[in-house]
Amino acid sequence: MKLITIVEPNSISKEDKKLLFQEGYLVIESAKPTSIIFAERPETEYIFINCAACGERIYMLSERHAVLMKNYKSFFCTQGHSNIYTNPTQP
Repeated sequence: MKLITIVEPNSISKEDKKLLFQEGYLVIESAKPTSIIFAERPETEYIFINCAACGERIYMLSERHAVLMKNYKSFFCTQGHSNIYTNPTQP
């Protein structure tokens, strides 16, 4: 894990940055250090559905599931069975 060090732009040399990096520091240059925002990556949510043919669980990201439901595209379980959400407004 690297420690973050924020410095003014051009306040240290490239060689010093390299040395700091080797010592475990990540150097960030910023003219406005108080404007830097550290954000955590949002947690990924996995869901599962069951294969319509064999009942096997099909794990996927919730975002992928939403796209499959919206676009009516086929997807497969690990046994190779095709699954698809159908458009209820079309015969």
